[in-house]
Amino acid sequence: MKHPILITSRFMSCIALLCCSMSATAQQTVAEPQSTAMPTEEAPTSVTITVPSKEEPQPIAAYDWRAHRNSLNITIGAPSLYSTIAGEHPWTFNRISGSSTSPSRAEFFCGAYSLTYTYNILRWLAVGATGGYECWVERNSSNVYRTHDAFLMAVVNFTYLNHEHIKLYSGINAGFSLHLETSNKSSLNGFYLPAVSLTPIGIHLGGKHVYGIGEISIGAQSVFRAGIGAKF
Repeated sequence: MKHPILITSRFMSCIALLCCSMSATAQQTVAEPQSTAMPTEEAPTSVTITVPSKEEPQPIAAYDWRAHRNSLNITIGAPSLYSTIAGEHPWTFNRISGSSTSPSRAEFFCGAYSLTYTYNILRWLAVGATGGYECWVERNSSNVYRTHDAFLMAVVNFTYLNHEHIKLYSGINAGFSLHLETSNKSSLNGFYLPAVSLTPIGIHLGGKHVYGIGEISIGAQSVFRAGIGAKF
């Protein structure tokens, strides 16, 4: 039979070893959460921000004169110097005169009308044709006189400003004219004459297809005329 003291000492040694083992296990268990609880650094994520692009203004398209080569206009104007000289008319729209030695006389201008077509061969050069008519009526106490002037001429215009809304040009026209004189007491009297007209300045103002026109001329055409036209 073993000695009781020896058994007791061995039992106490076992208890001591067991306590040491439990203490080490507890320390390891407590340390592990601390190590796992440490936050880990994550790689930064890139954020893409889409900024709406601003629409750039579109450039203004240049005027394409080739798309509007044709031009047709109609005008009305003052008397021409040609009819004033050939018909011995005053350069006025009407004149009323009278005296004790001659019967009263009234002279009226009926108007000067023209129709013109041109075609732009180049940006600065246009050719075409024009026709026109104007008349005078003269009345006195015994008779009524009428004077008619008509012309047909070729047109050459030189353009020095050709934009969509404005056009400036000069030109020269040449052709022939017909001068007629009638009265209530005489037969028809008429003759042909060469016709020339110089246009120092002409202007077109308006939109893409319709425009207003004004011209100053010296010769067979009205000295000043205005009207409306179309280009196509």
